[in-house]
Amino acid sequence: NFMLLLERRLDNVVYRLGLATTRRQARQFVNHGHILVDGKRVDIPSYRVTPGQVISVREKSLKVPAILEAVEATLGRPAFVSFDAEKLEGSLTRL
Repeated sequence: NFMLLLERRLDNVVYRLGLATTRRQARQFVNHGHILVDGKRVDIPSYRVTPGQVISVREKSLKVPAILEAVEATLGRPAFVSFDAEKLEGSLTRL
């Protein structure tokens, strides 16, 4: 399904987790190497995330003001993602 493919893109998952305020900002965070997938840096916004993979913020990027502001500003997250605000990491739980 086309919609499922779009929802599984790394930039979209970063946005859905609340690590960015917009999809465009999420794409930039991924391009600049701020995002890790299962502990490895991925800088391809179209990377396809599978359920269970852990999406986190790179240690050097934990103090980036835009990321911290986005996490604080996020009110709700979709049911298909889980997020730990203390560790700044989450995952796609199901689709």
